Amino acid sequence: MKKILYYVTDGGKGHATRSIAIIRELLNQNFEVVVRNSNSLELLKRSLPTSSIISGKTDVGITLQSNGIFIDEEKSKTQIGKWISELDNYVKMECEKISSLKANLVISDISIMPLLVANKLNVNSIAVSNFSWYDVLKFLPSDQLSKIKLAYDFADLAIQLPIGTDMEHFKNKKNLGLAARFPTKTREDLRKHFGVKDDEFVVTFALGGENPEINCTFGKNIKVFSMDTKVSNSINFTDCTQWTEGQEIVLASDLVLCKAGYGFLSECITNGIKFRYVFDENHMEQASMSDDLKKLGINGSITLEEINNSHFDTDFIRSQQEIKKQKNNVPSIAKLMLEFLKN
Repeated sequence: MKKILYYVTDGGKGHATRSIAIIRELLNQNFEVVVRNSNSLELLKRSLPTSSIISGKTDVGITLQSNGIFIDEEKSKTQIGKWISELDNYVKMECEKISSLKANLVISDISIMPLLVANKLNVNSIAVSNFSWYDVLKFLPSDQLSKIKLAYDFADLAIQLPIGTDMEHFKNKKNLGLAARFPTKTREDLRKHFGVKDDEFVVTFALGGENPEINCTFGKNIKVFSMDTKVSNSINFTDCTQWTEGQEIVLASDLVLCKAGYGFLSECITNGIKFRYVFDENHMEQASMSDDLKKLGINGSITLEEINNSHFDTDFIRSQQEIKKQKNNVPSIAKLMLEFLKN
């Protein structure tokens, strides 16, 4: 059985959720997948019980402010700069760690270290993402950016997911569609499980991080779901943070309020669920995602202040833009990866 070593960046859980979707498809095709990550270990273990999940630092992502949305540029510069200055040492240690696994293919979403490791071990590599750190970290000094770009040059193939940055620097790039986890239950069964009545509407808050408490108001027939978000003033409240399959919380919802992260946005779009998103215009990935959503005709940006000043009732939810359900392309993404491996 051929073995795939799949690295998931430590830069955010949205990378883990879409990686889970792709890895599940690879496992269905009878390939062994070993996963490397450090910040989403519990989610990965619960979601991929038959895979080996090896704890290990894959990279350093952007540091956000305490609200969990806006970038802290100075802290990001310091932490990422330190990581890049020590990158050669991390690559050496990683080669020693994983050489015995004898992987046939390395996949990275979207850390640079695995691509350097794969090159050292003479193993083919694939980068997969809706953005690259080279596109996003433009505030870094030019010598550090050059090191990031050089690492990406070692990717034998880059699979670009929609809604993100251009990723034009990759030498061999294929554009594919959205990647999201597939629900395992129907909307009707999920709403029944959570006790949602026929005349109730579900509003899900997925703003994450250490966001300030949400202080909006709600209509009497509004049920509130929370994914790692503090919400006040709701009598009908369910904390869904520990629900492993977050895409099912999305599917059960009538409206999702989230930050501009790939995970929730892709799961809303592939399930045709209304959403509004908060984004930081100084965060290159989030700004690019917002621009791409507008190109798709989705005008869903909202500020935290606007959320807190809103009254969420049936009229508000009905007035929100309908989202046309789009295809989930995980099978096509996995197929391309496996074709590349076989060749």
